[in-house]
Amino acid sequence: MVISRVLILYEPRLYSDLINELIEQLGLLDIVEITDNHSDPGESNNQDNVDVVILPLDGDGIPKTSLLPSSINEAKLVAFSPDGTLGMRRMPGEEDWVEMRPFGLSQLIVEILRANPVY
Repeated sequence: MVISRVLILYEPRLYSDLINELIEQLGLLDIVEITDNHSDPGESNNQDNVDVVILPLDGDGIPKTSLLPSSINEAKLVAFSPDGTLGMRRMPGEEDWVEMRPFGLSQLIVEILRANPVY
């Protein structure tokens, strides 16, 4: 069975921790460890083969791609607002973001599980 690897860079930290707990309860995913929403320099190899990265949206509804580590591979990016009114997805190799409204926990789980990891 292939397990998707998920990197959570969501802010605020409380939401990041809650998403982490939810994903761990699913038991089908591997969470790539992060420290204070930024990767450890010694953990750069741990970011190889990440399938999904979870990001927040800024106040203007733009994905906070500035949180992405420079060493991240081609991964599916999922960003959403904390109130669930807007979610966005960018597939590997694409430049355009697809809008999803509304965006709740069920959509987050579907997006993570549909990562189509390649190993």
